[in-house]
Amino acid sequence: MIDKAVSNVTTIKPPLERVDMHKANRARLFKTSKPTLRQASLINPDGGYGVDMGNLWAAYKADSFPLIENRDMSPSEFGAYVIATCQNLSEAIIVEDDSHAYSSGRGPIAFIGVISDGWKHEPHVDYFTWRTSRNVLRTAVAFMLFMRYNRNVGVCVVRSLNEHVNLFKRVSKYTVLNYVGKIFKGTPRGDEHIFTVAGKKKA
Repeated sequence: MIDKAVSNVTTIKPPLERVDMHKANRARLFKTSKPTLRQASLINPDGGYGVDMGNLWAAYKADSFPLIENRDMSPSEFGAYVIATCQNLSEAIIVEDDSHAYSSGRGPIAFIGVISDGWKHEPHVDYFTWRTSRNVLRTAVAFMLFMRYNRNVGVCVVRSLNEHVNLFKRVSKYTVLNYVGKIFKGTPRGDEHIFTVAGKKKA
């Protein structure tokens, strides 16, 4: 049922005035800078851990990643956990944005794991504890734009709990984002809301 709804909803084109509003809002949101989305560097060519393993370790020690139950892993245990987790992902993305947590004024603020079957892409985002609400909004908008204009993406499906629905309603003020519907008790943590954005991949 969800797949059918997705295929129907993503054919809808926004009216021109809505597109103009999106552009104006994005111009304000990204006036001085824009988040950078890049592939996570987890393993170096020599087999050692990449720079982002250190970034993820720092985030873990700062109580990011709430779904990780074991909070007492050693660096080697954490590294093995991350590598094993990423083997089940189609993409592992680090998001860098403006942040006072870094002396340079900019650095990693989130990790995005994407699962894909080659057509449908489903992201899961872990924001680091030092991110701000503005970082969250900017990241969500930047990622949706990345999905929308990506020629390797058929459709991006976002699953949201009740507490995050308002974020995606805000995102829809900056780019096309379709609300498909709600699955009552869709997860053990509560209702699940489904949003989609169509990519540029041709069937």
